[in-house]
Formats: sequence, structure tokens, C-alpha cells
Amino acid sequence: MSIEEPEDADIDFDAELEQLIREEKVRARPGGVAVVLTPVREADDLAALLGLGGIDAEVMATSSGTLVWFRLGESEYDEFDALLGDDRPVPDEVDAMARKISAIVAPSVVVMVSWLEEGDVEPGVSGQITARRYAHGEPGDALPAGLLLSSGAPEIEDLLLGRVTPDDLETHDHARSHSKLQAMKHLGRIMRRRGRA
Repeated sequence: MSIEEPEDADIDFDAELEQLIREEKVRARPGGVAVVLTPVREADDLAALLGLGGIDAEVMATSSGTLVWFRLGESEYDEFDALLGDDRPVPDEVDAMARKISAIVAPSVVVMVSWLEEGDVEPGVSGQITARRYAHGEPGDALPAGLLLSSGAPEIEDLLLGRVTPDDLETHDHARSHSKLQAMKHLGRIMRRRGRA
């Protein structure tokens, strides 16, 4: 899978997200969720590669590729950062993980972060989702999160909005569940696939 920036950016995604949350009655979890989207095809392959790199993480496969999932703590939320919009900083833990993944697993990945909070005025929740590309271990430009969601697998949106966790989905794995021997076998399989591509 190649991760490409969508062309059309004429969408007010923050407004659409708030409307979706109201309609779907998604329960807010302070701090939100982050995912790192990768081009690796199989969850067990990604888990094995992360394990070799000493990275402990939940991973899952979607029709758009595999991803790494994080539940963010309440302390990660900063209401002043929300004013920055698409340039809102990626939480430190997620930034560190994305740097490692883009350096070890794939040269280019995309980080998406959601912050969902209980509404102060109206019942329900409000929220924000941001996206940023990472390449070769370094953060890059902000991307239009709404367009990435609209063109990606529906599971990505479900994870970011807190509807599901990796445990709710069949195609998930954990990096620490693989031995070094298993990880090397997965690495060999990935290299053979690349050789046939």
C-alpha cells in the first residue's frame, strides 16, 4: 500500500466529526486514540518487525494496510494545543513510536490522533483528529485527516472514535507475542514478497 495525500481538501472535518459523534453517540474517552498507518500487509508481519526493533505495541490489519494502536492517557490532552488545528503536536509517546516505526519498518508512515472530550455546553462529545506523515525517522507535513479517513478502511475511523479496540477485531496481534526466531521467519517472508514485487 502506498500512503498518498488526498487531493481534495475542501472538507470541514472538525464539523463533520462533531456531527458524526452526536449522531453515533460515541462515548468520549479523555485523551483519545492514536494509530500509526503502515504499508505492511499482514498484522503478524508488522508485529514481528516491531518485536525485532524492541517495540511493544498492539497491531492490526485493515484493507488499507496494517496499523499500530495506542490509547492515550488523559494527561496527553492540552486544550491550548487544540487551537493549533492540523498543526497540533503529536503526543510524545506516539511521536517516539512513529519515529522508530518509520526508521525500522517502513520509510513512510502516517500518524493519526483523535482527542474526544465531553461537551461543555451540549450533551455528547466534541473532538478533533489530526494526521501527520513521518518519513525515515522524522516527522513531516500535516495531512488532511478527514480525507484520509474517507479513503481508508472503516476500521481506522472506528478505532479513532473509540467504537472498537484491537481486541474487538480478528486481525490483530501483539509485538511481544513473537519470539526472535518467529520474527526472523516473518522478515524473510516480507523480503521474499518484496523480491517478487
